[in-house]
Amino acid sequence: MKFVAIERLVSQVLRRHDLEAFDPYRFTPALIDDLVISCIAGPDSVPDAEQQIAEPARRPPLWRRLLGWY
Repeated sequence: MKFVAIERLVSQVLRRHDLEAFDPYRFTPALIDDLVISCIAGPDSVPDAEQQIAEPARRPPLWRRLLGWY
């Protein structure tokens, strides 16, 4: 579970069902339902991470580059 983006969410679900560690062999249908619903309703981004959206590089149009008009 260390490198899962939803580690915190999964830990909360496990605590609600009185489990101390991630053990899929002990999952009940109710726990699976809770986990799926929590994942669907949870945030889509990684917690505590900044979203870094790269801006597209500003390049001259192709025809200017072909003609050498930068």
